[in-house]
Amino acid sequence: MVILIYLAIAGMLVTAVLALWKGGAPERLGVIIYAVINIVFQVASTQDSRSLLYSYETLGADLLIATGFLIVALRYSSLWLAGAMVAQGLATAIHGFHLEDEQINQKLVWMGVNVWIVANNVISSVVFWMLLGGTIATWRNRRRVKRAAKESAKLIADALSGGAHLAA
Repeated sequence: MVILIYLAIAGMLVTAVLALWKGGAPERLGVIIYAVINIVFQVASTQDSRSLLYSYETLGADLLIATGFLIVALRYSSLWLAGAMVAQGLATAIHGFHLEDEQINQKLVWMGVNVWIVANNVISSVVFWMLLGGTIATWRNRRRVKRAAKESAKLIADALSGGAHLAA
């Protein structure tokens, strides 16, 4: 079980580095928004994870991330960030549902698994899968455009050099 946590963290870090290195502006901003808000939340949160205030802080952080994704998705018309925004909106809804529970410290356990924690982890991985998909799509599109530009430049050069021989 611990190995899965380390693999998930490594996957998120690889996705973040790849998005910052090869992604377009929407993917970079998405990763920056996600990282900055989560880092500020972890540093600023002084509450115990079982307290009601911690749940409100988590809800606020998720709401800020979803709003940031919405702004970037609308600004760049990014389908990938729109998907990440929807997933982050689900995380916000899950936190709202958790706050609505009458006994906040009660764990919703199904077959020995804490459902709230699993749902949050799955949604976080979906957000990173969306960012990874957007990064790969942007990277491939950028390579395709460069390849097409090289081919068209070569065709133009061949046409100009071939036309010079015909004129002489």
